[in-house]
Amino acid sequence: MAELFSGHSEHTLDAKGRVIVPAKYRSFFADGAHLGIGTNHALALWTHDAWERKANAMLELMESGEPGAEEEAQYWAANMEDVTVDASTGRLLVPPYMRTHADLEPGQPVRLVGALSHIAIWNPTRYAERIEVMSSKFSKDAQ
Repeated sequence: MAELFSGHSEHTLDAKGRVIVPAKYRSFFADGAHLGIGTNHALALWTHDAWERKANAMLELMESGEPGAEEEAQYWAANMEDVTVDASTGRLLVPPYMRTHADLEPGQPVRLVGALSHIAIWNPTRYAERIEVMSSKFSKDAQ
């Protein structure tokens, strides 16, 4: 059965570019993790098994011959790194190019958001902007 990630937490990116993964999820990354560029300037933290399933789907897409499929799969793979979530501290080092992509700055907050198949890592301001549109759909005042 696949891991499913939900909920959110906020931590601070430390001076070395590390962020804490929530304690309730650390065991999922014991055998390895993959961090990559996600959508909308977020990053995506995958367990090894979830990454492998996604990689196989990207391989199938690439082999489909659909226009742009090879480029999409190559972009995804080229912007993915094997990473380690420290077992004792729960910290994860975010590579500099990924911090730049996601607009993450040392000493600033970082929002970790469950995205079902992975954990999305966001600049909290970008996340708030992105989710504002969606949150109105769940409001009792929405028509």
